[in-house]
Amino acid sequence: GCMRFEFLVDQPGYVQGLRTIARPSGYLAAGEPFATQPVLQANNGNGDVTSDSTMVVTAVSLGPGILSGVSRVQLHQGVATFTNLALDGGGKHRLRFYIERKGGSIVFKDQPWFAVTSGSCVQICRKNDFVDRTEAPTVLSASHWWGAYTAAESNFGSSISWCAADSTVYAHLQADLQAEYQIRVIETKGQGDWDQWVTEYDLYFSSDGFTWTKQGSYDGNTDSVSTKTHTFSGTACGMFVRYVRIVPTAYYGSKCLRWKIWAPVSNCE
Repeated sequence: GCMRFEFLVDQPGYVQGLRTIARPSGYLAAGEPFATQPVLQANNGNGDVTSDSTMVVTAVSLGPGILSGVSRVQLHQGVATFTNLALDGGGKHRLRFYIERKGGSIVFKDQPWFAVTSGSCVQICRKNDFVDRTEAPTVLSASHWWGAYTAAESNFGSSISWCAADSTVYAHLQADLQAEYQIRVIETKGQGDWDQWVTEYDLYFSSDGFTWTKQGSYDGNTDSVSTKTHTFSGTACGMFVRYVRIVPTAYYGSKCLRWKIWAPVSNCE
């Protein structure tokens, strides 16, 4: 359940165009206002910001669901700033922006729309919409491992686990999800055949595999068989990333763990 947006602008007859200053991005729950509201700037034929304050910019949703919030905004010093826009319902959506004179007289001519941007989505969280992303095609890797206890053994289906030698510093396990997904839940377990588990860990997210942001420090497991669960709520449905890195900071026995990364079945489809 993901709604794909394309932000489109109609060209009025005597205004050169609308330029996007700010646009929604990332994921939001259906019915909740976009974290970043659209802001558009109107330019005249010379490329300057228009001084015509009688013009109104209107946002319209093309697709299922209802667009709520302030969808008609009068230009102020050439800028239209929208507030509290939100969409509910599933399916594919496009937001269309157009200009009209205050009072309702549409001034744009029949000219093509053009895409300002695309790919921003609203994720609708539904039961069973999430799957374990530690399975293929995700690429699992590790900075260190011990013997047969490699990154490939780190999912819950393994009878052992990933392990790093106790002496290794900043040993970490990493997943490349092959695309950006909205991380909802991370679950961990200990070693499958010995009493060894991670009791505390740091979690890092990245969109490019080079720049990492520490999401936080978390409690791990208290034994080798039970599951520890952490749910992320940076948005209503989770955190939007491609790379996930887990760094054990405390452990019992050895730095050993198995994990699950729960994310949507698909993104923006």
